[in-house]
Amino acid sequence: MKQPDNKKICVLTSVHSALDVRIFAKEALTLSKNGYDVSIIGQNNNDEIRDGIKIIALPKPKTRLNRFFSTLKILRLAVRENAKIYHFHDFELIPAALALKVFGKKVIYDIHEDNSDTILFKYWLKKFLRRPVSFLIRLIEMASCNFFDIMIVAPPGIKERFPHKKTILVINYPTQDDIDKIKHVHNKAAAGPFKFIYQGAIMPVKGIENIIAAVNLLKHDKRIELDLYGKIEPSAYVDELRKKYNFDRISYLGFLNRDKLLRILEEYDAGLVIFDAISNYMNTLPIKLFEYMAAGLPVIVSDFPIWREIIDEAKCGICVKPNDPAMAADAMRHMAAHPQECMQMGINGRKAVEEKYNWKKEGEKLLKVYDELTRQ
Repeated sequence: MKQPDNKKICVLTSVHSALDVRIFAKEALTLSKNGYDVSIIGQNNNDEIRDGIKIIALPKPKTRLNRFFSTLKILRLAVRENAKIYHFHDFELIPAALALKVFGKKVIYDIHEDNSDTILFKYWLKKFLRRPVSFLIRLIEMASCNFFDIMIVAPPGIKERFPHKKTILVINYPTQDDIDKIKHVHNKAAAGPFKFIYQGAIMPVKGIENIIAAVNLLKHDKRIELDLYGKIEPSAYVDELRKKYNFDRISYLGFLNRDKLLRILEEYDAGLVIFDAISNYMNTLPIKLFEYMAAGLPVIVSDFPIWREIIDEAKCGICVKPNDPAMAADAMRHMAAHPQECMQMGINGRKAVEEKYNWKKEGEKLLKVYDELTRQ
């Protein structure tokens, strides 16, 4: 096998689309624009070259078992690419990544979330198995990381779990392209309804029931409306909530692709991110928070320490206790009653994204890591 080009990179994902925002639009494009030859092996309809990046398509797996056994196929395709650096994004690809290390390759593990904590809330896994599986995931991750060259971590709260000297934090802040797509608006609800938006996964641990319960507590305040966008998991979840709560001023509007979601933010007056108090959420920074802020929307968020730090510093919203519909309802009522205050929160949030919470510095950290690895 011939020696690989020092600037040839192969990105691996079995879970995500090859066009995933973090994988493609942030990391791969940043590297490609700075002289790296990037290929991505991931779910896509077909092989293609997009924005100078080679995409090697994997079919979407029909079952989780199919996805697990696709690891061997991914490894075979990865070896064929003969890259200098392999950058993988999924826990289940650890065996393939270790094999690449045996072949003498540089390997980066990109950790999107707290994998051991997330498994505790997977409805498809029987409850009695969740804690043992969580422990096993943590054990495998900790042991295998000793062999990888670099760990890139998205959630700030789990960085200290990994080897200090070879772990960097690269947060999912919006790119300038995303910021440009989001029309910057200020509160427009002095007359008419005050419209809240939640966009993202529609599932129990995302606090959906609590925000629906909060709107129900505001049944006498006809100004307040709530729109939900996103994939429902499990599929019957919203139907179950409809049986339990009044949906007169609540609409589930389905799943929209990300570009459309960014463009509809201008239609809303405030954004909601009131997740349950579980480790995976308390330790991470959801991209939707910064997208709301970029649109000039005031936000109501869970009162987690790293979230409160942002909200307090930027003065762009209100923190509430998770699992407390009454407190969420009070915050929603306050926003609807104080449009000028909300307008200033929105201005503050937009400014914070433009000046601090954006991809520019994160991309520079990524490039520094790659430049150091290619010189080794």
